[in-house]
Amino acid sequence: VVVLTLASNYENSLQDGDSLALDDMRGDLAQYNGKKLKVRRFGVLSPVESKVDLNDAGTKELLKLSTKEVVANFSKQYDYETKEFASSGKEGKMKTRELNLFSRLCLDLEEGDSLELWK
Repeated sequence: VVVLTLASNYENSLQDGDSLALDDMRGDLAQYNGKKLKVRRFGVLSPVESKVDLNDAGTKELLKLSTKEVVANFSKQYDYETKEFASSGKEGKMKTRELNLFSRLCLDLEEGDSLELWK
């Protein structure tokens, strides 16, 4: 999976499978400037109990971290809420919601495109 972190949020009407053109790519990635690539939205599963607000200043700061760190933080939150739910004795499944992180996109690489360039 190749995840692009954008300088600003993309238009939230972008859907999985839509195409966009990259610009401002440098070095080995410069060959992708102007090339249209299919993308998918990048999201995380968040427990409803966590009441995550993507517009909150603290959450916005969290989203400035690397994708690896963002995923690790959301995973810790999910694991904590899962344990809390299990120990609560509530029946059924823990309620969750998908949060689209509008500052990140996953690329659908074409056959023959190398992941090596994106490391």
